[in-house]
Amino acid sequence: MTRGLATVVLALAAAVRVAQQTPVNDVIAGCFPLTIQGAAPFHPPEFADFPVSGELRRKPARVNLTSHPMARQFRTMIRSGAAEGPNFAGHYTIVSWGCGSGCSQFAIVNAANGRVFFPPEVRVVRTTHVMEPEDAGRYQLNRRRFSRDSALFAVIGAPNEGPDEGVFYYRWSGDSLKLVRFIRSVKTACDPITAVSTPYTDVTSSAITAML
Repeated sequence: MTRGLATVVLALAAAVRVAQQTPVNDVIAGCFPLTIQGAAPFHPPEFADFPVSGELRRKPARVNLTSHPMARQFRTMIRSGAAEGPNFAGHYTIVSWGCGSGCSQFAIVNAANGRVFFPPEVRVVRTTHVMEPEDAGRYQLNRRRFSRDSALFAVIGAPNEGPDEGVFYYRWSGDSLKLVRFIRSVKTACDPITAVSTPYTDVTSSAITAML
């Protein structure tokens, strides 16, 4: 199976899983941008729903660049981020970087043993239509939400640049991300004067910002 075909198959399989876990009425509508606040009316999962215990009480382990085929390619960002210590699910560290305009990528590092993960469930995230709140802090990194004392991991945008966009809630199992909830977005671009919703064509993130 060619890489291109394999990618299509994975994307279709992910779309089926998403559709099966999306209540019909859980839809964020209106005008761009997409924010995590748009999911609030649908009572999304909370960090307290997926608690974890145990903290790393020593210096983070050295990053094991042989633990994943992609780790060496992004070694500078991963090492730098991992050195700051755990910020997710007890003893894990989420490290994130850009992968082009309106795109972000990340890795998860086990601070206890240095193992690096690139979860295939969310290889990259398309964030063209997403806006962060002005007070976004350390645990609101590149359109993601996470907590050191929880296994819940939220992604805003379109994972793997697929057709579905919205707020995705995953549970970290220790080696993979399991989708537990998806709140779909059907937001569109709106006329900046009349605020009438129009089909989105090719509006850049800077143009969206200019509309606000």
